[in-house]
Amino acid sequence: MKPAKAQVWGYASTNGDTVAVSLNGNIIANVTVHQGQWSTLLPSQNAGTSATVSISSKDGQATITDVLFGDVWIFNHTEELIESSHFNNIRIMKINYKKSNVTLEEPSIVTQWQKPANDARTGDFSAVCLLYAMELIPHINRPIGLVETSVAGTPIEAWSSPDALAVCPVNANTQLNSL
Repeated sequence: MKPAKAQVWGYASTNGDTVAVSLNGNIIANVTVHQGQWSTLLPSQNAGTSATVSISSKDGQATITDVLFGDVWIFNHTEELIESSHFNNIRIMKINYKKSNVTLEEPSIVTQWQKPANDARTGDFSAVCLLYAMELIPHINRPIGLVETSVAGTPIEAWSSPDALAVCPVNANTQLNSL
């Protein structure tokens, strides 16, 4: 199957202006601005290809580096929530963030174990985690419990016990107190 072309587009201040689009330093399109917008398709790229895309016009220049070509998956939240409610052998639970300098005996639980449902509690659960379980469960023939313990932008060391950190020393530059 031939890779699809990627669309790039943007806004410009002057109708009739020309926008130059370059891929890895080679101009691939000169596009005219209509109604304040421009659009073009990049040439097909093989999956896994990394590139630099540059756009320039009299308004200025923008460059995006390390553009990776491949698949984009769209998560249909409503459909997947309905589908997850049909899995009788998945349970989900959320653990609350609680900062501590010592290993805690018990976590701070936000939600008790529950079956996925088409509701706000499941809708707020990790989509990646839930989709992974829904894909895996037909192949392993046993229940799966999913625990969400996430805080965005935190290093793994902040979630590790002192015993684990002692075995795998933390880089001295790591900021554990930034949580």
